[in-house]
This record gives sequence, C-alpha cells and structure tokens, in this order.
Amino acid sequence: MGVGDVCLYKENSILQQKFLSYYQCRDCNSCLTAHVHASEYSQAITYYSQAIEQNPYVAAYYGYRSFAHIKMESFGYALSDASKALQLDKNYVKVKVRPNDKESRAKFNECKKIVQKQAFQKAIAVEENHKSVADSIDLASMSNHESVTMNQMYGFEGEVKSKYTSQMADLFTEIFNWSPLAHCINNKILVMHGGLFKDDNVTLDDPRKIDRNRQPPESGLMCELLWSDPQPMPGRAESKRGVGTMFGPDITSKFLQRNNLEYIIRSHEVKPEGYEVMHDGKCITVFSAPNYCDTMGNQGAFLTITGDDLTPKFTSFDSVPHPNVKPMAYANSLFGMF
Repeated sequence: MGVGDVCLYKENSILQQKFLSYYQCRDCNSCLTAHVHASEYSQAITYYSQAIEQNPYVAAYYGYRSFAHIKMESFGYALSDASKALQLDKNYVKVKVRPNDKESRAKFNECKKIVQKQAFQKAIAVEENHKSVADSIDLASMSNHESVTMNQMYGFEGEVKSKYTSQMADLFTEIFNWSPLAHCINNKILVMHGGLFKDDNVTLDDPRKIDRNRQPPESGLMCELLWSDPQPMPGRAESKRGVGTMFGPDITSKFLQRNNLEYIIRSHEVKPEGYEVMHDGKCITVFSAPNYCDTMGNQGAFLTITGDDLTPKFTSFDSVPHPNVKPMAYANSLFGMF
C-alpha cells in the first residue's frame, strides 16, 4: 500500500461533498480514498478538524488527521489523535494489509507503536555524555535532527554506516554534541533551530550556561531551543510536537525587548516558499531543504544580511535532480512506511 493510500468509509456529514472534491476515489463507490499530495497535508488537517467538529465520534477522522500530523512532524498532535482513535474504537486500524504480504504486515505492526508515547520520547531521550574528539568546533547551529535517535529514524546514521563505518557515525555524533545551540548576529539577531522558551525571564546568558557535549534532554532550555515553534495567537500553548512549547507574538516581543534584540531567525518547519515571516516581522522561519524528504513539494530558501543592514533579503529555490536513491532509503523502517 503506497503513501497516502488509505480508505475513509462514508459518514453522514455536511462535509462529505468537501471531501469528495478533495479526494479522488480509486477503489470503489463505498469509500473515499485519500491520495493526498504532500504539500496539502496542512489542508487535510483542516478538513479533518472540520469533520471532527461535526461528528467527534468517528475514529477514522482522528486516525487520518494523525497520519497528516506525522507527515508534518507534529508528533505530539499525532499521538493525541491516534490515542483518541483507539479510545473511540479499540479495533480501529488505519492500514489495509494485503493477504500474505509480510512487508505490509510488518509495517502495520510498527504503525501500532506510534500510539505508544515511548516511540516518540526516544527521539529526545537523554544519553550518557561522551568524551569529545575535539576541544572546540565552529559549525552551524545544532538542530533537533542531530540527536542520536533522530539520526537513526531519518536515516543519517544508516547512510553513514552504509557508505563508511560505525566509527564514522560515532564521530559525527561527537561533533553534533558540540555544535552550537544558537548564534547572535551583531548583538541584534538570535538564530536557533526551534524557538523560544517557556520562561519569560530567559536572557542570552542562560543558553551560554547550558552543559554541552550531551544529547538533548526532554525539557529545559536546550530542548526548547531545538523543538519549540511559533504560533499566531498570543501566549503559549502545548507543543504540537509533544516537546518544547508553542509561543505567540507577545512572547517574542517580550524576549526581544528583554535582550535588546531586533528579531529571531529559526527553522524547524517546512514552508511552501521556504520561509515565513511572523509576529510582526520579529520571528522569521527559514527552511532550506526543498521538496523535503522528496515528498513535500516545498521550495527551500535562505536569507542574506549585509553588514550593519539588518534587513533580511530572501531567496527561494526549487529542488534539483539527485542520484536515483528512493526517499528515506536509510531511514528507520517505522518512518519508511509513510
């Protein structure tokens, strides 16, 4: 069963025509097949949310929204929806397994693990400290994907071991452990991977005190720098990823004023044009991987700041052909099913 090949049995809902226009039926007249283009997962989440508002007792709605959240890497939301689907229907499954298809059955068994909180917590689990091979390293900011388990899940470790050695993979881990968590440009722009903090009283001195040469913990400043995301509404909210926090424009404004900064630049989220400006221009997202995982159809982008001129200049770009290797070829089999 390919990516997005899932069946939604017809429900009596005023939104049925909207689903019919959005999805093309490929199997039969008794089901709607969600063959969703990767760039439309956000829209799919909106439609399933509307369906849930109309009828909150259909397990399939939560199951398919969970699938879309996984594609958007909103693991916290995905876990919540998957758990709700099973709460409504303990026999609910989202994957149709072909008879005698061992690969599909194996993937189905792995899919069930998604509803277990531990499967997501492993991506941010604390590991024992290791002795570094270098005294200092000058690299770009660390991202959440540079943790050991995320490298296993998304295939970086597998590719390095396949092309080089296990020792080389260990060396990368030691380098990542020392990668900077953030950069401050001209004392006016803070650059990090994820976002801001749960505490309004954080100053630039606090990240400088973080104990490095370690794997990201499950909470605290290091975790929030790597995992947090902005939101359009004021205040804070529970993270859609299950870790870090969501922060609004007022939180950004307070942090900038307290630390005498102009704006922040972060990544962490796929954007259709490769970038997005939020919070009255004070929070900029830049995502430089076009057609993320060969599925999302997004542009990549970078920004340029020249000298003392802090005005960002954006450049978007498309993906280009690459060697004939299937997407996520070295990824953990749990992610390979999506």
